[in-house]
Amino acid sequence: MSTLTRKVAAGFITATTVMSLSGLSAAIVPVAHAQTSADLQAQITLLLSQIATLQAQLNTGGSSSAACTFTRSLTVGSTGQDVMCLQQYLNGAGFTVSASGAGAPGMETTFFGSRTTAAVAAWQAANGVAPAVGYFGPISMAKYTQLNATVVVPPVAGGDDDDDDDSSDTSLQGGAGSITDADFIASLNNEEVGENEEDVQVAGLEIEAGEDSDIELIAVTLDFDKAADQSSGNDDDLDDYADEVSVWFDGEEVARVDASEFNDNNGYGRTVSLKSGAIIRADKTGELVVAVSGVKNLDSSNAAQAWDVAFEAVRFRDAQGAVITESDQGDIDSGTADTTAVTADAERAFTFETFATASDVEFKIMSGSDSINDSRVIDVDDTNDTDNVDVFSFVVRIDGTSDVQLKDLMLSSTHTGTANTLDDVFSKLVLEMDGVVVGSESSSFAGATTVVFDDIDTWLEAGEDYSFTLVGDINDTQASQLVDGDTVYFTFGETETDSTLTDIEDEKGDNLADADKTGEETSDAIAFYDNGIEITSFNTTGSIAVATDGVNNDRVELVMNFTVHNFGDTTLYIPNTATNTGSVISTGVTTTAPGVSEGIGYVVQNSASTSAGSNDISATLTEEDTDLTLGTNAFELKAGKSGTFTLKVSVANDGTPDLTNTTFRAFLTGVNWASADAANGDSVYTFDLLDYKTGYYTIAD
Repeated sequence: MSTLTRKVAAGFITATTVMSLSGLSAAIVPVAHAQTSADLQAQITLLLSQIATLQAQLNTGGSSSAACTFTRSLTVGSTGQDVMCLQQYLNGAGFTVSASGAGAPGMETTFFGSRTTAAVAAWQAANGVAPAVGYFGPISMAKYTQLNATVVVPPVAGGDDDDDDDSSDTSLQGGAGSITDADFIASLNNEEVGENEEDVQVAGLEIEAGEDSDIELIAVTLDFDKAADQSSGNDDDLDDYADEVSVWFDGEEVARVDASEFNDNNGYGRTVSLKSGAIIRADKTGELVVAVSGVKNLDSSNAAQAWDVAFEAVRFRDAQGAVITESDQGDIDSGTADTTAVTADAERAFTFETFATASDVEFKIMSGSDSINDSRVIDVDDTNDTDNVDVFSFVVRIDGTSDVQLKDLMLSSTHTGTANTLDDVFSKLVLEMDGVVVGSESSSFAGATTVVFDDIDTWLEAGEDYSFTLVGDINDTQASQLVDGDTVYFTFGETETDSTLTDIEDEKGDNLADADKTGEETSDAIAFYDNGIEITSFNTTGSIAVATDGVNNDRVELVMNFTVHNFGDTTLYIPNTATNTGSVISTGVTTTAPGVSEGIGYVVQNSASTSAGSNDISATLTEEDTDLTLGTNAFELKAGKSGTFTLKVSVANDGTPDLTNTTFRAFLTGVNWASADAANGDSVYTFDLLDYKTGYYTIAD
């Protein structure tokens, strides 16, 4: 007996055997055991005849008019290569699926829709298949086999397509099957389907198989309702909101149908056939999920409209080959009658939203670098521009699920002094994002206090933070409006993002709503000097609380050590006077700047309701630096040099008022400087002085 005959006698023929004989790519599906030896011999004779016919066609250069292999029933909603093959067969046999477009000869698709149904029905009527309703099931497969001499047998429950024991085996084991529980997946409810969003999961069931049999899910009946219209029937079609409905099993797509299939003709409910392989093993669970894809352009009147979806029935096959429909287990609910909606607790709600709403996109402005945005002095030149100076910093966070395209961006500035527009201060402004230049402007901000970067066109990814830095080339002080002491600060916030000069769009290309652009960052003022000073270091080493014998005679000594640098090209003078520039304060901080006659300023803060009197506070100012020379009225500090000062503020308890157990600290409020040895200063350094303070110290008695 030949190898082929032995395999047939064993009850099946494998695709490998046929391919070795004829080179055919189509698989031969299992054939059931014959009941008698005569029946078996008849089957062998028929199979050998069919194989010989196909082999002859190949040997003569011919081809089979239909090389399809069907292992499942096909109906509306089915997708796959077997659907495309069926359409090709129908078109070739004269039962045209479509005269033009999708489904037409040469343009066959993998989707079984209404036109495929009509073509199958016509083919069935012509070939005596009843009922001729367009359902391509076992009867139609048998007729197809007879007409095309191709061994195709309807699927047999529990069968296997080969004799290998591999991981792809999808056979069902056990006896009579059942669904013992079906619960909604808790995380899927009140979902938002955005316009043009694909496969948004809106509802799901966790289905448990009975312990007696594996089951294979083969179809699910879904019912969609627009929530506001449930009492009177839907006024809108689902395809006004959605393009497609898809079904997924354990993360794998098992069905996809056009949303138009759910319409008023079927009460917005229909049965969707599932691809093979949705198997739940006995006493195990599987997840069946429904997803919806939003239309590309959602009508504004349909935004925020609520819909419900219910699982009215789940059809499955057990290991005995029985097909069972479950419609009343757990959260599977078909309602009490065809005209009665399912109960509210057996539905899952979802809404259709604009893309921006569904993606929760937010362009959030946050604080930038303190080293850039804190008040400070910038050393400029009288004859040359000072280039590449960081003058403003901010961070942008993109919240939500949509990337954002930053196309154009506007920043605002505020000025004091002689220079009152951006071009008075800057010859060029550059915008960097994470160290990469995304915009550059030079003449566009002439006469203006805003700068617009209108060629950024950069994508910002959802969930990411981006650091932006504004970098300026600063004019010299000789040939421009910029003079010593001019200041500027920048702002990026609601005013700027709401302006038409700022263009920020989501993935769909729509402008972000004003409410989706939040936050603000404003820098402190920065000052420009050709000749001037800056504080380069500060500490409070030496601050102590002093206790002496007796009553009401303790004190605290609050010591501030700070270094002053002369960054100019001429000698500068710092008056040798220390002045309390404000009353003793108990709440908040008021760093009142010293006047031009007050030299170095300070203020004392206490933490209790009792304040020290003016007679209780004293201060001494000293220096111990060879670069500082004490003149008649001021300390001389040469160009390019630095000098360190010590300011000791004492608060003593003399009993009037009683300062026992009162805590104090001191703030530096400003430093005068001048171009001559004088008691009065020309300018006052007051930048970022809130950070220049001692700790708290307590008077014990």
